[in-house]
Formats: sequence, C-alpha cells, structure tokens
Amino acid sequence: MLSSILTYIGILLSVLAVLGAVTYVLLKNWAEGAYAALKEKNAAISQCDIDAFVMGMGRSSSSSDNPQNPPDKIKVCLVNKLRIGSRSASTKPIPLECTPSTHVKGLWVSRAV
Repeated sequence: MLSSILTYIGILLSVLAVLGAVTYVLLKNWAEGAYAALKEKNAAISQCDIDAFVMGMGRSSSSSDNPQNPPDKIKVCLVNKLRIGSRSASTKPIPLECTPSTHVKGLWVSRAV
C-alpha cells in the first residue's frame, strides 16, 4: 500500500516537472517574439530605448553597465502584458484641467477633461 502511494507521488512529481519545463520553454519562446515586437512598436512611436531602460531598472550601477547581464525578457513581457494589455501608445495629447484639491488646502490636481 505504501509503495503504491510513493509510486503515484513519484509519477505526479515527474509529470509536474515535465509540465513546468514545457511551460518555461513555451513562455520563453513567446517572450522572445513579444520582446522583439515591443521594441519595434516602441521605436516607431517614441524615442524610448527599451533595452537601456530595462538594463538600468532595479540594478546596481555596477551590474547595469555589464553587457553580460541581459534583461529578463519573460519578466518584461509579462509585466508589460499585465499593465498595458492590448492598448497601444499614442502620441495624441490628453487634454487636462487643473482644479483645487478637495482634500488638501492649496494643492492643485490635474485630471483628464
């Protein structure tokens, strides 16, 4: 009885390991294409260099200068997908208005008109 339970646990762990490896490979392949598309799309709209931005984000100055430390494309693409979704950048200005704050005296806040 105990040996059959251990066998099932071993099989389950093996299946989970294989599924994890396959998921990682698929996610990495998706991120490679999405990262290239993100760079191309941003280059057409703005002058933001995504590689320079990502390489300098959250790293110490000594490691950001190291070309051997490439950006984590999976993390960049997943965060971009979760934050931006299917929206695209626009160069059209957003009309704003400034109004006095209802909470802090002397503070002005801006909002879209």
